[in-house]
Amino acid sequence: MPRSYRPVLRSARPDVRPLRPVRPDPNPTRPRRLTSLVALAWFAALTLTPPACAADLTVVVNNVKTSDGALMIALFAAEADYPDRALRSLQMPATAPQSRIHLSDLPPGSYAIRMYHDRNGNGRLDSNLLGIPKEPYGFSGRSGLRIGPPGWDEAHFALPDAGAAIDIHLND
Repeated sequence: MPRSYRPVLRSARPDVRPLRPVRPDPNPTRPRRLTSLVALAWFAALTLTPPACAADLTVVVNNVKTSDGALMIALFAAEADYPDRALRSLQMPATAPQSRIHLSDLPPGSYAIRMYHDRNGNGRLDSNLLGIPKEPYGFSGRSGLRIGPPGWDEAHFALPDAGAAIDIHLND
């Protein structure tokens, strides 16, 4: 058929345009080369990225007087977040005279812990009119009674790649 005599296919819908022939690519190896480079870069990124390390932390809570209620634990990962925004908040059943808490899949770094024993189960640390806690409480990096909660410098501890175990003594 001569070129000028070829019929043009028209669609019944005015918004659909007829298909036009696609010109052959003058360099047909370019798309394959680009795809190969993208695949190579993706493979290199996956294999050259160091594996993410995850450490385990075991917290041993001493001086738990009763098994009533729960231990309320807040884990902080940065000085800017301490003491307002916890990385993890946990509620664990209390077991007297000692409780163990296992935290896994933590990236190595500096952490701090604040906790209390919620004996009556109301979900908050009860205090008297002067603001002194009525329920047992404890912090990482601090043992014994002192006035006021510790700052980040006193409460933080290092968690290495191999993991760690720390002791927290509840003040009653």
